[in-house]
Amino acid sequence: MVWFLMAALVLPGTNIVSFKINQFSQFNTEQECVDYLKTYDQYVKAGLRLKFPNMKVVDIRCIDIDTAIEMQKEMFKRKEL
Repeated sequence: MVWFLMAALVLPGTNIVSFKINQFSQFNTEQECVDYLKTYDQYVKAGLRLKFPNMKVVDIRCIDIDTAIEMQKEMFKRKEL
């Protein structure tokens, strides 16, 4: 299974959470993803702050491809995408 890093960011002045998935960092196992995040957490957060300077980084987690697809389907249903 493929794993990705997913960040939860809050839009400024709101309580709206935006999820961002880094499709360029792919991992073969959850443990690889977790180990990467433990090692490079500060750099991942710094990169997010550069790319999305007005957003607050709430959380970064590892997510598998199946869960990502299900989240996307649910967001389409709710018209959040």
